[in-house]
Amino acid sequence: MDIKYSFTKREYINSKVEYIFGSEDFKKRFFVGRYILTIVIFAPITFFLLKKGIGTFLMMYILMVIFLPMSVKVGLHYRVKKELKHEINEFLLSINENSISVTTNEYKLNLYWPLFNKIVESKKYIHLYNSKENISIPKKIFKNKNNKTDFINELNKYLGK
Repeated sequence: MDIKYSFTKREYINSKVEYIFGSEDFKKRFFVGRYILTIVIFAPITFFLLKKGIGTFLMMYILMVIFLPMSVKVGLHYRVKKELKHEINEFLLSINENSISVTTNEYKLNLYWPLFNKIVESKKYIHLYNSKENISIPKKIFKNKNNKTDFINELNKYLGK
């Protein structure tokens, strides 16, 4: 099965950021940063430097819990954009029983099925997760839900191998 699709630069960056936010490793690190380190860092600042007490600490903690995800997402967008040296427009995804290969104008990557952990479907993309690489396929390339479902079933057929 071969699928050809393209990304705009913005779509490519958004798919990478969405992939990073969905990875288990990132979720663990983000949890630590969002809740535990916020307490460890802001508790001493609040109590020793500001001397305002628990109310100020709670206010700062709530603000951090609310605004940290947004600031991390902005930072990830910037990092992915900075790492993107060339605009990659077209992808050719080839699926066979041994591997999945991704071909662009810049590279050809052959990834074997045992490397992949899971398939995650988001609002705009289908992500194939593994420990080192990710493949994001925009849902907009499918003509209808049946085509998308057939594609996901094809991936699932090989994923367990």
